[in-house]
Amino acid sequence: MDFEENKDLFLLEVQKLHFKLDTLIKEYGMEDIVVSVMMTGIVDFDEYNDPVMKAIYSYSLESKESLEEVVDFIVQSYEGRQKNNEKGYDLDDMLGEAGISLN
Repeated sequence: MDFEENKDLFLLEVQKLHFKLDTLIKEYGMEDIVVSVMMTGIVDFDEYNDPVMKAIYSYSLESKESLEEVVDFIVQSYEGRQKNNEKGYDLDDMLGEAGISLN
């Protein structure tokens, strides 16, 4: 199997996982309370060698406001991870954000 075919098969398997989660949400009747946003992609290159994203995505959201909350959460989580990577693992920060104090 060549690399290009492998990328396509990978994205097909990712799509199946997204469908499986969507089915699970419906099977348990959670459409009205589950907030789910998934995007899995690969960076590929077009005929001009410019990077392009090939992505599979799915979402289960009630409103645009829910989407904005999810995006804010992702950004804050990413920034927190970057902060922890720069200074090392900080249990106090992690617990403090959860409202827990070791003192």
